[in-house]
Amino acid sequence: MKKIFNIFLGLSLVFVTSCSDYDELESESIFEVNPEIIDQSQYSAPLDSFCKKNFLDTYNVDFRYKMQDIASDVRKNLQPASYDKCEQMAVLIKYLWYDVYRKMVGDSEEDGYEFLKKNSPRIIHLIGSKNMNPTQGTEILGTSEGGIKITLYRSNTLDISNLDYCNEYFFHTMHHEFGHQLCSRYVVPLDYRQLSSGFYDALGWQETCDSVALGDGFISQYSRNNYEDDFVEMLSRYVCATPQQWAKSLNIAQWQWEEVTYDKDSNGWKTFDKLNRPGCNRDSVGYLKERTSQKITIVRKVIKREVTENKNDYAFPIMNADGQRVIEFVQKEEGKSGTELILKKLEMLKTWLMDNYKIDLDEIRFGVLSRSYVLDIKPGDEIDYTNIPIKLDADGQPINRIVQPYQGYPTLLDYLVENMRNYKTIDDFDFGY
Repeated sequence: MKKIFNIFLGLSLVFVTSCSDYDELESESIFEVNPEIIDQSQYSAPLDSFCKKNFLDTYNVDFRYKMQDIASDVRKNLQPASYDKCEQMAVLIKYLWYDVYRKMVGDSEEDGYEFLKKNSPRIIHLIGSKNMNPTQGTEILGTSEGGIKITLYRSNTLDISNLDYCNEYFFHTMHHEFGHQLCSRYVVPLDYRQLSSGFYDALGWQETCDSVALGDGFISQYSRNNYEDDFVEMLSRYVCATPQQWAKSLNIAQWQWEEVTYDKDSNGWKTFDKLNRPGCNRDSVGYLKERTSQKITIVRKVIKREVTENKNDYAFPIMNADGQRVIEFVQKEEGKSGTELILKKLEMLKTWLMDNYKIDLDEIRFGVLSRSYVLDIKPGDEIDYTNIPIKLDADGQPINRIVQPYQGYPTLLDYLVENMRNYKTIDDFDFGY
C-alpha cells in the first residue's frame, strides 16, 4: 500500500504543476467512452460480437482474448493468444463449459442461466504462452482470482484433434478453476478436509508421481497441494474422464507403490527395464523417475517377496502356489486403498454440489463427455449417467466428436467457428440420440 500511495502522490504533483501553466486539456477522453460498442469494420468484429452476446450480455462475463499486460503476471515473459486460437477457445468454452451448466443445472435452462449469472467469474482472460514457475519447476495451467477472474494459459497450443491433450491442458483446467469459483461461495466440507489431513504437501506435491498419488487417495499429484485443490481436482478430473480412464485410475489406486533406487548395472534394474519397454502401460508395472551417472530411481508397484530378500532386486520374487517364482504385486489392505478413499471423496463432492448448487455431477459429466465424444447410443435408449457408453474406433480409442464432420462442415469445430463468424446462433446441436 505504501508503494502505491507514493506513486499516486507523485502523479498528483505532476498534474498540479502542469495545470499551473494553464495548458488547455484535450476535449476527448483518452479512454474508450463506451467499450461495448463494436467497430464492425474491424476483422475481430465477429468474435467481439460473439463474446459480447454470449458472455457479457448473457452472464455479465468479460471475455478478454486480447492479452492485457496489466492483468497478467508482469514477472513472466508471456505472449498473447493468436486470433484463430482465440476463436476456437471462445466457442469451445461456451460449448464445453457454459452450455453444459446452462442445460444441466436445476430443473430448467432458466435455472442454469441464473446459476451461471450468479457464479461465473466476471473475467475470463486468455494467454497464448505457457506460464512456468522456475522456482518449483512446475507449470501454471490456469488461475482463479478471488472468485472474480479466471486466466487460461497455453492457448496457442490448442489442437482439438488431440482430445487427451486438450482435456489435460484446457478443458480440465476450465472445470478446475470454475470449481474454485464455487468454493469461494461455499467452503469445502470439514469432513472432506479431514480425509487426507496430514498428507497434503504444498511445497513438494510435484515430486509425487501420479500412481503414488492415486495409491494414497489423490486423483492427481496436484491434489496433494491442499484440500481445496484436492476438491476441485476431483470435480474436473471426473467430468473430463471417460469411463475407461476413470476405471484405470481406480485400478491404479488399489495397489501399493514405492520408489526404489538401483545401482546402474544391477540385475533389478535390468529386469525392470525389460518389463517396462517403451509403449507399455507404465502404470501396470512402474516407470523411470530419475537417472544419474551411477543411480536409477523408479516408481513401481510393491512386489511380493520374502522379508529377507533385497527389494532392490527383481530376481527373487516370492514363490507362488505352483512353486514358480513369478512377479506378483501387493494390493492395499481393505479400507486403506486409494480407490476407496477416492470414491468416498467423490460422493462427498457430489453431495456438496447438490446441496449447495442443485448440481448433479453425473449429469454435468454426461454433458461434457457427450459433447466431446461420439456416444454408442441409439434414439430412445435409456442413458446411464454413471456408465456413459462412448463409441470406440478400430484401435479401441474413444472417437473425438469435435473433429467429426457436422452439418456439411469438415468438423464440428469448423461448424462452431464458421457460425460464430457469420453471427449465427449455435446453441443447439444434433447429438444423434
